[in-house]
Amino acid sequence: SVNRECLCNGNNILIGNSADDTNNHLDVLKYIKNIDLGNSLIYMPLSYAGEQIYIDYVKNVYKSDFGDKFVPMDHFIPYQEYTQIMASCSVAIFAHERQQAIGNICAAFRKGCKVFLSETSNVYKYYKSLGMTVFSLQREFSSDALKTKLTDEQVIENIRQ
Repeated sequence: SVNRECLCNGNNILIGNSADDTNNHLDVLKYIKNIDLGNSLIYMPLSYAGEQIYIDYVKNVYKSDFGDKFVPMDHFIPYQEYTQIMASCSVAIFAHERQQAIGNICAAFRKGCKVFLSETSNVYKYYKSLGMTVFSLQREFSSDALKTKLTDEQVIENIRQ
């Protein structure tokens, strides 16, 4: 079985890994906008890469839709604080179409996160081909998906791969 103390311990949502527009933050919005997030917070790393005009636009759009539930991470924070935030996220969404954020995706798998990727990306297809439990942002993101955690077996298999 899995030592759940080492895994994510919250119900928050991580979107993307940087402020680069290849994170497709605005595409993600159409999938989560009408979902009941319950008491989940949306964390979005925006302190790395990206144009300031894009960062400001993304922050304004998400703030407008989610208010205080949206937490932009637009400045560098101490590593311990960052890891605590990441540990509070049981769902991670990476909507990249090209191969990127692999380290972040692997870290999310190791933490037992439910990982949603764009089903049209090669990264999604690769993880699926390995038999890993990875989810399609386009087809599988829902309120119910947010509420259900991965089983111990799914976490173990994702870590093993």
